This record gives sequence, structure tokens and C-alpha cells, in this order.
Amino acid sequence: MGEVEKLRGFILTTYEFAGLGVSDESLAPIKADGPVTGFRMAARDCAECYEDFNSKQIEELDLLLLSKGLPTITQMYNKNYQKFLSLISKSKIKTDEQFSLLNSFVTEQNGKLASIEE
Repeated sequence: MGEVEKLRGFILTTYEFAGLGVSDESLAPIKADGPVTGFRMAARDCAECYEDFNSKQIEELDLLLLSKGLPTITQMYNKNYQKFLSLISKSKIKTDEQFSLLNSFVTEQNGKLASIEE
């Protein structure tokens, strides 16, 4: 699943979880193809809308998103996760700092360190 698909899924799943009665017409831009920057901005805006959720609601939403292989609300709040999204969109690692950041997210997902070749 590519970045746009993950961000689209994140937005749609969070809307559904919150019980927002969003019309098909309003969802058309989210379901259509567009630049990844627009989806990133929409997902960040969407994440900010849920700042008033209590910790139990955030945990439930995180589990739902995680079960679908999507970024969680907690990740979207995390500035390092935003850097991670930016890094993978460039498809090239230029510094040790970028490798470390990328490796920390890979480790988080599968529990083992990636080698520099991976």
C-alpha cells in the first residue's frame, strides 16, 4: 500500500470512527487521485480534529487504524513520524540520521533491525 492509499485510508477510517456523516460529494476529493502533499495536509488536519478525544478513544482508534495497516493518530502527532513520511517519499537515504530514523520505524513494525543493504 502506497503513501497516498495509507493517508486516504487514515482519513476515511477516522471519519468513520468519529461517526461523521460526511456526504459522498464531500468525500470525492479524498477518493480521487491527487498530489501526495494534499493528502498529507488533509491527514494532519484530520489528526488535529481528534485532539479532544480521551485516551481510551485514541487507543481504540489507534488499534483500528493499526489493524488496517494505516498510520495511527499517535503516529500522526509524532513529528518524527512526519519526517519518516517525508523521507520515504523521497526514496533515497542520504545521511546516517535519516537511516537511523527509518530503521527505528522498521524496527517498531517488525521487531528486528534492518541492515544498511535492506
